[in-house]
Amino acid sequence: MFKDKGFAASSMRDLAETVGIEAASLYNHIKSKSEILQEIIFHAATECNVHLDEVDVEEKSSLKKIEEIIRFHVRMMLNRFEEYHVMTHEWIHLSEPHLTNFIGQRRSYVQRLEAIVDQGIKTKK
Repeated sequence: MFKDKGFAASSMRDLAETVGIEAASLYNHIKSKSEILQEIIFHAATECNVHLDEVDVEEKSSLKKIEEIIRFHVRMMLNRFEEYHVMTHEWIHLSEPHLTNFIGQRRSYVQRLEAIVDQGIKTKK
């Protein structure tokens, strides 16, 4: 629903209807829609970071590492598009301190990717 309607336009009532329960019952399981957003985003981000950790330590050329990372992201987009979309588009709606945490993780991820690319440029591999 966050992918289709956007986080801001989705209500707890909408979420409850989507999963087929009463809104009051939904509150027994989660505190807020922000909690759901956090779970979706950080679950996907953790998978991206774990994959990057695994690829980064492999004894492969930078080109092979970048290829593996691109393939991973394409698989995520194909197999789990909704979750991936929420991570890449709805993160701006995270509340603090989660927003700052995610921005830091994303910045670190990009810097690590840049380091792999820079290494490839230096070694021409």
